[in-house]
Amino acid sequence: MDPNVFVSEHSSSYDPLNELSLLLMSCTGTPQLNAGDLQRKTKKDNRSGREKFGRDQVTTKTLDKSKPTCLAKKPDPCGSVSTDLGQQQTKEFFFYRCQKCEKGYNEKEEYKEHMNEMHPVEKKHHCTECGKSFTVASLLLEHQRIHTGEKPYDCQECGKSFSSKRWIRIHQRIHTGEKPYYCKECGKSFREQQYLTIHKRIHSGEKPYKCSYCEKSFAQNSALKVHVRQHTGEKPYSCKVCGRGFVQSTSCQLHERNHTGHKPHLCRECGNSFSTSWNLQKHMRVHTGEKPYICKVCGKCFASFSNCLTHQKTHTSQES
Repeated sequence: MDPNVFVSEHSSSYDPLNELSLLLMSCTGTPQLNAGDLQRKTKKDNRSGREKFGRDQVTTKTLDKSKPTCLAKKPDPCGSVSTDLGQQQTKEFFFYRCQKCEKGYNEKEEYKEHMNEMHPVEKKHHCTECGKSFTVASLLLEHQRIHTGEKPYDCQECGKSFSSKRWIRIHQRIHTGEKPYYCKECGKSFREQQYLTIHKRIHSGEKPYKCSYCEKSFAQNSALKVHVRQHTGEKPYSCKVCGRGFVQSTSCQLHERNHTGHKPHLCRECGNSFSTSWNLQKHMRVHTGEKPYICKVCGKCFASFSNCLTHQKTHTSQES
């Protein structure tokens, strides 16, 4: 049959299904189907296809246009497939990604440190007491409680008070024992993210904080501040009783206990108390019998370093 003639002979009563049946019969030799049979056959084929693949055929009527569909573009006929989804999957995944330079981090503390150092935000909120500046007013309000002494958040376990919700959350992990931050290198866990970040520098050997007076560098910014005071001679912490100055607040607190007689560290074995945890630790060796200090000459063991040092001098005096 000539296709051109087939098309040109269509009348106003043209039945496409009937003509399709005739065309199939002429090509395949199958018996002619009427329009009803062909429609039933088509529906049956559709049902068998759905049963074969285990799902209904998706049509434009059933498609929920409010939900996202495939993000990939159609393949390039030349073979170079370029899809938006494919480009996203090639990027390495990070929990925190800088929107300015695309650098990624899995730790929040490292991401915040990067943003503060590389893309600092203007700090418009200033403390009238000390001049320190903050990016948002809520951080300034939290800081001002250092000057006012206000601590509105109380721990229900021990009654200790804190100036912010963040600090009381961290403190409560002492009671619960929760340490959600784990080191992937050694498995050690920490209550705070910042302690994990500092700890990881033990493995990496990173010391990003450098002294401007000498070549010494430190893993923590707080350690650098204490070190710089050795160059400047600054002693910002003073004893309330005698006025003696100290480089660190902990040193000042320990000194003040000499005046007050406060000894918060109690031995559970004998009831003796001590002003520092280190003195308690040395005392516990009386009960445990531990002698960690060994004489390099004769191998004798001692509970304290000072006793070991005194003993070693007896060997040097004998040699002379």
